[in-house]
Amino acid sequence: PRFFAWSNSGSVSFSGGATINLTSTAYNSGSHYSTSTGYFTAPVNGVYHFTVGIYTYTATQFSWKIVPTAGSLSNNNAHVSRNNNSGDDLLLVQAFNSGQHGGSITLYLSSGEQFGFGSRSSSGSYYGAHSHFSGYLLSQV
Repeated sequence: PRFFAWSNSGSVSFSGGATINLTSTAYNSGSHYSTSTGYFTAPVNGVYHFTVGIYTYTATQFSWKIVPTAGSLSNNNAHVSRNNNSGDDLLLVQAFNSGQHGGSITLYLSSGEQFGFGSRSSSGSYYGAHSHFSGYLLSQV
């Protein structure tokens, strides 16, 4: 499974804690990335790699977001947001001003877990046409 999500939109506003949803894909093998939610759903237990680039208009913090399955190993991964806006999350980008920012992460996901990125706690806006999110399975475990 692999995907590359992007958007051809201009300025897009988001609320605090929101998941960024890029609505187009250049490729989406297995259709595991949802253009309606912004989340990738792991089809198998494995090690995955994700990369993000976002052009933000506002000073804000972005974080990785995971929706774990019950009893999964990811429940024990420290500092990855549980998508509950608790602030106890893995900071992806600290944007002190507008511009292009990016990051990547490699982690284990259990089958069925969802993974994405978004605002850590504040609202703002980003330029969709200069933003992307991609990922792929490195190794099935």
